[in-house]
Amino acid sequence: KARVTVALLLIAFRREIWMIITAVLTDATPGGGRRMKRLSMTSILKILLVVDLLRKFVGGGDGTASPLTIAALLGNPSAFVGHLLKDLRSPSNPAYIPPIDQHYTFERVNEYYSKDSLAFIKALDPPRLDAGTDNRTMATKVMEASFMRRMDSRGREYNSTAVILDMSNLDTMVSRLSAMRDQVSFILSHHRTMMKMAKKLGDTTNTTNFTQSVADRLQADPNPSIEVIVLLGSPGGSASHYGLAAQQIGRLRDEPGIKVTVIVDTVAASGGYMMACMATPGRLYAAPFAVVGSIGVIGQQINIHNTLESWGVTPLVFRGGKDKAPLGMIGEVTEEGMRKVQMTVDKTHDAFKQHVVNARPNLADSIDSVASGDVWLGVDALKAGLVDRLITSDEYIGERISEGARVLKLIKYDKRIHLPAFLSSGPPRYLKASVEEMRKFTLDARRVVSKAASFVGELPDKSPDISTVAAVRALGVNTVNAKTN
Repeated sequence: KARVTVALLLIAFRREIWMIITAVLTDATPGGGRRMKRLSMTSILKILLVVDLLRKFVGGGDGTASPLTIAALLGNPSAFVGHLLKDLRSPSNPAYIPPIDQHYTFERVNEYYSKDSLAFIKALDPPRLDAGTDNRTMATKVMEASFMRRMDSRGREYNSTAVILDMSNLDTMVSRLSAMRDQVSFILSHHRTMMKMAKKLGDTTNTTNFTQSVADRLQADPNPSIEVIVLLGSPGGSASHYGLAAQQIGRLRDEPGIKVTVIVDTVAASGGYMMACMATPGRLYAAPFAVVGSIGVIGQQINIHNTLESWGVTPLVFRGGKDKAPLGMIGEVTEEGMRKVQMTVDKTHDAFKQHVVNARPNLADSIDSVASGDVWLGVDALKAGLVDRLITSDEYIGERISEGARVLKLIKYDKRIHLPAFLSSGPPRYLKASVEEMRKFTLDARRVVSKAASFVGELPDKSPDISTVAAVRALGVNTVNAKTN
């Protein structure tokens, strides 16, 4: 920022700087013009020597003297001579010590989602407040907008809030897991802040600015809820990764005042169903031809031990612990190793079944029949108790809107640097504007270079009148015409 500021200052005061330079480096001529000063080599060496000595004396050898201190020494010759003699008696250490750089910085985790919460409130579009509105009335309006018991600034009335989280097209390793965790943490942070505000407003005895609608709402339901609609689509993958992803939905479901609706349009199999079953009981929906289920575990391993031996290659495997990697690619396959791997798969399967039963108690009696690893279409999954309703996400969202809910979709905010558009990787819809701005930038750059070249070309070889040239060029007047006039 400091460098940008200095650059802007140089551009803004370029004419004044040029005038100062010409005044210092030129002499007036009898004809009223100015010519370059002639400095001998001895004069140049004297100037350089004085500057170097001042930097060393004041900066202690590192050359960091301030202009004010240099000026003070110049105004006090005795001090200058004293520094000179001291330096001659005991020269300073010429070694260069670089400045200490900052290596780390910190994020305020407690305030990590503060701006995101403001964006959430802005999306709720609460009624406009006057400039003189006190903080209490403002908090009340925010609560009313959050719980959807009031009209927004455009007169539209809502009765609830629904937030869409897009978790579709997940891969086997849930590569978007970090973003999903961040989204869930933000929703929980904002909701808890709203709950604290509601409790604070509800506990106070001074209800002068506390509207009756919010008071009645909190009295009827101490934990006003919002709905989180999860659009889920995944064929499954790593048990560890999908187990962690499922817990993110569980965090939302376990939070008081939040109900989670999971909708499967295409597939939620294996690890995908591990996530889907974490919906609030009775709120797991699927499209009629969506594929769900596959409550099972599979482990696969290629072993080339016998092939290597048939080629005369003896594979060697060293283990530190008898159960370390019981079945590998090149090691010998043993009965004990097969038994150990199968035991691990069975334990994971048992944990998967218990996870489903804990999330959907209605499957407690039929878990062994549905946890065979088989998959069901949505219509069959409804009969088996794996889902609660047949509906697509588009139908459900439209249904919620028609019921009077305000539906918001949480998307990633892309904070763009305000550079010329062609320097940023904008989406395709900005391509036309980027090309146009690049063309304008190129023309401006060529115009600046052309003016600079023209200015340099107009400097005379002998007795240059630099001040006149600079002045007329700043006014956009040709030098020859200016001199003639």
